Amino acid sequence: MLRWATRQRYIGQNPAENLELPKRVKAPPRYLTREDYLKLRSSIDDEEFRDVVDFYLLTGIRRGEGLLLKIEEHFDLNGG
Repeated sequence: MLRWATRQRYIGQNPAENLELPKRVKAPPRYLTREDYLKLRSSIDDEEFRDVVDFYLLTGIRRGEGLLLKIEEHFDLNGG
């Protein structure tokens, strides 16, 4: 954004031009063991919420992707 603003002459100089970006540390992916999953599942009292947690954990879908899903696009609720 700052480069663009400089090119458009909204600002005279990019104040972040000579900044060094922090190095990214790649951490290995974290996984739940079967025991962790069962422990988590048994600690949830609300059945609907337990279903939501199961859906996310068992499909591996990301939260943002899950929120974009629309039931009516995948199931015929009127047709049973």
